[in-house]
Amino acid sequence: MAATGGGPVILDGQKTDGIDSILCICRKMGATTGQVISKAHGKIFSMTGGDFAAWENLPDTDLAG
Repeated sequence: MAATGGGPVILDGQKTDGIDSILCICRKMGATTGQVISKAHGKIFSMTGGDFAAWENLPDTDLAG
């Protein structure tokens, strides 16, 4: 996680946008996740570590539309 200098990454998302799947994938990639907080229609959590090297060369995706 060179981009964060080794610090935590905070993820916040809606269930309809796939935050549950992202949480599951992060754990499978070896990330250590902090407490998961469920809110109205989403979740927020922090993570550290994990091996996401396979994602480095993926094309950019515009999720906004």
